[in-house]
Amino acid sequence: MEVIAREASALRVLDISGCTKVRVKHMFKAWNSVIADAQGSTALEKLYMNDHPGIPELLVYSTKYRHFSNLKVLHMSIRDQGVLSMYAGLGPVMEYLQRITNAQIPFPGLIELSIDGVWDATIASQRFESINTALLISRCRLLCSGLRRLSALDATFVGAVLLHASLTDCFSTLQKLHLTRAAGFDSSMLWTLLGAHQQLPLVSLDLSGCVAVDAPAMAALISRCSGLVHVNLSQTPADNTVMAELTRIVSADNATGLEVVVLDTTDITGAAARDFASACAKRYVRTRNNKHARHTWRLSLLDIDNCFSIGSDAVAIVRDLLSFMQTRVLAAVPG
Repeated sequence: MEVIAREASALRVLDISGCTKVRVKHMFKAWNSVIADAQGSTALEKLYMNDHPGIPELLVYSTKYRHFSNLKVLHMSIRDQGVLSMYAGLGPVMEYLQRITNAQIPFPGLIELSIDGVWDATIASQRFESINTALLISRCRLLCSGLRRLSALDATFVGAVLLHASLTDCFSTLQKLHLTRAAGFDSSMLWTLLGAHQQLPLVSLDLSGCVAVDAPAMAALISRCSGLVHVNLSQTPADNTVMAELTRIVSADNATGLEVVVLDTTDITGAAARDFASACAKRYVRTRNNKHARHTWRLSLLDIDNCFSIGSDAVAIVRDLLSFMQTRVLAAVPG
């Protein structure tokens, strides 16, 4: 703590991931000892505290003390289940937060946020109280306007109302949206978030396991994201309408071009897969023959595993079309 306090004015990157002996309360005391104004900010731009038992405390103290107005990157994911045994419960923390009137955005300049596992129902326990963590995130207005990259894997537990409130402010600026297994994320919410937006800046999209989002809503989202490079819609109702939009992106000369497409366990058919592979092959030839292209585009991965409407003949054609660009094709033949 003495080191953190001594370097508080100049420290720009801090990684305390897994450092269970570093108490967040003591960390804020260290900052307060060298920052005259409780609302004063540190120079910290990147904070990593994955698998740290002090995540709830960080949210509360950050709401009271404005020490992170310069923070751009925040990673506080829970991947180690053993960390949960170190949580003292969020009851007192929530009571403390409720006493802070007009809670504002604790990280107003945040552009990248990783909260993988924080909303996961499988980590709910009497001590961790996942439902209160979700309320804490909502109360702290963690997902702020201007956020560009959001990773919230295993968001099973978060409810629809909270999820919609959290995404509303930042949806139009997101370049990365990784929201998996979110049962509360449905078609109605996606249509509402899309609103009148004609174009969205999404580059990386992962909605795997979001079974409540139907194919038309997914297709509408993809149709407004011409810059997509990475797409993962595995274990969703994605069908040929979604594949048609992906094919359109690959076919468009002004689009960046998809490089990773994961569609395992979906309703894609063999005909749609063949059309997509054909479009990819044509794009590859165009970029390879374009002397002005900075690099030759290629599809690096196509995962159509466990798509039971894609037969062995279609798989063979897809592999053949993509073979000369060395695309890795994952496709188990049904039966």
